[in-house]
Amino acid sequence: MSPSNATDKTVTWTTSNSSVATVSSDGLVTAVSGGTATITCKANDGSGVKTACEVNVSNVKNYSTFTAKTVEEVEMKFYVEGILYFGTFHF
Repeated sequence: MSPSNATDKTVTWTTSNSSVATVSSDGLVTAVSGGTATITCKANDGSGVKTACEVNVSNVKNYSTFTAKTVEEVEMKFYVEGILYFGTFHF
């Protein structure tokens, strides 16, 4: 979390559509059914800093995970037809 001397380094994760994708308190996104949901990560320090990602679920056999490293950095993993795709995104 930046800056390193921040007094509140916690974040809150939310989903716009829990019937499509849920998100745990530590940022793990789980596909539920087909559709679109927006996953939002917001800093709890009152700064208003947040980021969001649109998730499109078309095949629940394939799934994605998102893990927050910081408010500015999210690690994403996608499994499609048994192949793992991954990357770290900076906001």
